[in-house]
Amino acid sequence: LFATSTPGVCAVPVYSGPVYTGAPQTGSNPIPCNMPIVDQGFLNQSPRVNGFQINGRIDQDFRGGKDRIYGAYVLEPQVSDFIWWRPGFNSTTPGGSRYVNFNYSHVFTPNLISQTSMSYVRFYNSFNSSPANVIPFFSFVIGGGDGATDYFGTPAAPSFSKSHNYQLHEDVNWTHGRHNIKAGFSVARLQNYTNAACAASPAPVVLYFAGWPDMLDDAPGQYGLSTLSGTNGKFKANIVGSQVTQIGAYAEDDWQVKPNLLITAGLRWDNYGNPRPYGIGSLPFLNLMQPSGSTLQQNIIADQISTGLVSNAFSSSQNLNFLPRVGFAWTPISNRKLTVHGGVGLYEDAMNVGGVVNGLALNSPSVLNLTFSIFNPSAPTNIVSAQNLYGTNWQ
Repeated sequence: LFATSTPGVCAVPVYSGPVYTGAPQTGSNPIPCNMPIVDQGFLNQSPRVNGFQINGRIDQDFRGGKDRIYGAYVLEPQVSDFIWWRPGFNSTTPGGSRYVNFNYSHVFTPNLISQTSMSYVRFYNSFNSSPANVIPFFSFVIGGGDGATDYFGTPAAPSFSKSHNYQLHEDVNWTHGRHNIKAGFSVARLQNYTNAACAASPAPVVLYFAGWPDMLDDAPGQYGLSTLSGTNGKFKANIVGSQVTQIGAYAEDDWQVKPNLLITAGLRWDNYGNPRPYGIGSLPFLNLMQPSGSTLQQNIIADQISTGLVSNAFSSSQNLNFLPRVGFAWTPISNRKLTVHGGVGLYEDAMNVGGVVNGLALNSPSVLNLTFSIFNPSAPTNIVSAQNLYGTNWQ
């Protein structure tokens, strides 16, 4: 409360704008001096991380060691606490991983060996919203966020994400004369899915006030609206998923040119695939479209930007990845105490699929993520006020 020069009279100062912008005081509103404002926090909590691990493996040789089977399994579930200033808002973040691997080796001849392997990896993590968080998509903040003045707890509905990784590998090793030739291929199936918005809840809305005077004067400093449809302005469930198939193959020759000189030459080819949407309720991919003949900035100013529905992330598969490499090992001195190694090659890795598909699924202007701030009052954000919390002048 704010005392005045009159005994027993309290008031809240009224400013022409938010206090932190330096706006002058224009008056005051009287309030009872005995009005209680209570804020209590418990900061002595220790988060738990509970979990366990189950793992096992099997090895079996057949036909005098010419055939070998290997299998392994690992399970690692865990639950950790998400601690809040008020224990009633505490929640948990269950997650874990699972790994299965099968390997088969076969010796055709002493010079020819084949190895086949299959594996599966699953990752899972989630956020369980607190039952006390009766407004799971709204946060009312006075001062800094994540503090004792964040009055409605975590602004998030229950959410989870999962990924599946299926792999198949085949490798062959053949020794002939002074050559040791290795070749093989791999096939991978990658799936990612994130459900970050409960089906019955709007996207998170966070309303920030710089302090009590701004809150009592209805002068928010910033608020945001996320995952809005650019067509009708309604909330969209923030659900993003993708899947892609990746294929690779390689061949390599270790050539013993001389007793003291080994030359290695190889070539690898990779097809990193073309991601497409995956999972129940996942948002479609929307590619940015603009007319030719103008720059992106000019088209934005002229309102010539749109999005179009696409079935895949790219116009075609990323399949022209040929990666040669060559190396050597040379022992120049006869006592073999010194060996010189060298090599050069081209190496690439697949693009981050999650980053690509998240951008396509949440691409504006079909999907809008708006921030209203006193520091950025220009269009399309109109006057920042509590009355304008759920509306904009975006046309």
